[in-house]
Amino acid sequence: MTAGANLYRCSILLAALVSGNVATASDRLPIENIVVTATKSPTSLDSATIPTQVIDRRDILQSSVTGVEEILNQIPGIFVRNNEQFRLGASTVRMQGADANKVAILLNGRRFRGGVDGVVDLRDIAVANIERIEIIRGPASSLYGSDAMGGVINIITRSGYDEPTVEMIGGGGNFGALLFSASHGYQVGGLSYFISGQHQESEIARELGAISDQFSGGAGDAKQSRSNAFVQLEQQVGNSHELSLVGDVTPVREGPQSERLDWTLSSDWKWEVSDATNFRLGASRYAFQRENDLEGFQEDVDYTDWTFDTLGSHSVLDPFDFAHTLSVGYVHRRSAIESKGVERLFGDGSTFTPPSTDESVYFNSPFVQDEIELSSSFSAVIGTSVDIHSLFSTEVNPRVATAWRPLPGLRLAVLFGRGYRAPDLLQLFDSDFNNVVGVDPNGTPQGYAIIGNPDLDPEVDYAWNIQLDYEPSNAFSLSLTLFRHDFRDLIATALCDEECLGEVDGDLPRLVFTNENVDEAITQGVELGLALRPLELVPEAASAHDITINLGYAFLDSENRSGRDDDGNQLPFRPPHRFLPTLTYSYSPLRSVLRISGEWEDRAYSDITNTSVVGSHWIWNFKLSVSLAAALERLNLVETDRYGDVEMFVQGDNVFDETFGVPGPMGRAVGRRSFLAGVRYEL
Repeated sequence: MTAGANLYRCSILLAALVSGNVATASDRLPIENIVVTATKSPTSLDSATIPTQVIDRRDILQSSVTGVEEILNQIPGIFVRNNEQFRLGASTVRMQGADANKVAILLNGRRFRGGVDGVVDLRDIAVANIERIEIIRGPASSLYGSDAMGGVINIITRSGYDEPTVEMIGGGGNFGALLFSASHGYQVGGLSYFISGQHQESEIARELGAISDQFSGGAGDAKQSRSNAFVQLEQQVGNSHELSLVGDVTPVREGPQSERLDWTLSSDWKWEVSDATNFRLGASRYAFQRENDLEGFQEDVDYTDWTFDTLGSHSVLDPFDFAHTLSVGYVHRRSAIESKGVERLFGDGSTFTPPSTDESVYFNSPFVQDEIELSSSFSAVIGTSVDIHSLFSTEVNPRVATAWRPLPGLRLAVLFGRGYRAPDLLQLFDSDFNNVVGVDPNGTPQGYAIIGNPDLDPEVDYAWNIQLDYEPSNAFSLSLTLFRHDFRDLIATALCDEECLGEVDGDLPRLVFTNENVDEAITQGVELGLALRPLELVPEAASAHDITINLGYAFLDSENRSGRDDDGNQLPFRPPHRFLPTLTYSYSPLRSVLRISGEWEDRAYSDITNTSVVGSHWIWNFKLSVSLAAALERLNLVETDRYGDVEMFVQGDNVFDETFGVPGPMGRAVGRRSFLAGVRYEL
């Protein structure tokens, strides 16, 4: 081998130490077989080095027309909590024991931030806009930066098609539930577009309990409502350029005295330089505005997040015929918060005005990746990012993954990585004073306050995943995952001393807290998913009937190693065992589907001190849909292709009205028994 070849090989291997995968435009694969989240590029689902779980639109609609939380909660390793953020019924997600602020929720590959603390309320993601959901487990900070410690959930939105599409949904149920949505998409020449609107409302306090003082007294049956307007435009320019624009606006009426507005605007330019080289340049702006006029909880917050990113990829062969797809990217992000200090009234008639907050941070993150195809059965992804934050030291976040496919349908993947999460702006700077409307017998103001701590360090995670996937036929598939996360410098709330008060003057509430870094925590466990389609073994029955049985199991061991005397040994709201059975039956002549899903959770602690327990319990949900158009078509009364399809549906949540305990003053851990029935029209 020549010295030049040796030098070339060394340069490729050096790049591989800091790189990952972007597939070239020449990889012409069926769109339903393509995933993009694991390596920020189109990659075959079956051959991806980092396993990606895909939930398509059919699965989503079979589960629920109101939200994605029901189907996400049926996935081993994902745990959806209700009634968490702001005590207003939010549905938030944990993965592999990692808190919601350590799971990256993306919209088309970009952060769907959902609020100033980065915790996304899943109810804000309109089902009408979703084409599919891609899920990857384990640390992904090497690609997605802060917050991608426990995993990534990427929401891929719908586009226009060659034929015009129309979808309308209308329904209602108990607790005053109403749902209306409409969408339309089409492709005209080089322009494709998709537009939608959705509105939901319900008497959420009646369903979840006394979730906020806003719903006290005569306001107990007040409605919480959320609307959504969405547009996606894609313009093909010549044979090698594509421009896209996405806008998403979600106004939410959280309660009689609280409302907020989330909106996102993003744009992209994609350039296919050649079959081997691609380039992308994008920008997005997210804004969150919240106003709360509840006495003692007054709040007026504006938050903005600007992101600019670029990605280039190039495919090459080294002298040993190993295929490399080298990727180089760069992300610049700037976040700002402005919180006005609103005057509070004490019980003795005196007033107090908390300090205002006007702060911003930014970071720059270059990253490199290489996906290496060593053979038809063995591949690797090696990459890293370097995150340069305006307030913290530089963080280097490597990730290494390998996959071995010895037989068709069999894959063993191993991933090691480092994740990190920078403290959010609330944890760093905000002064949050709540419920300071009275005094105790000693004259001390009631309520509590949380004072930001600008001296926090980032949270860090060292993690590994081992995943085995086996699908020998359409009748059977198996997925088994082993994982461990070792979290360091976790941010927790602690009592504030005089030093942390800073410039805060005047009478203070009875309890004042701040944010501190604590030692560590560990989550580790096993996730098992089994899918059976028994009628695939009986072709004559499978022509009209289909039965899918999904069995999921998750074991989670969580250890709290904070070192604080008052803390318990386990992290709260992390049941050690979960069992997730789902049965889906479809009858094609009537295009009817029945889906029944269950969730059993072992007892778990509901507080950090491990003194309060939520007992073990079962929750059962269902959804039934029947095509009215198919029934009329069988009677030769209507032509579905001409008039579209009308579907009648009914869905029920917690149908046996399980009441397994209240985690505290926030209301129930799950909603009361509820039903929603309606009509869905599709052309």
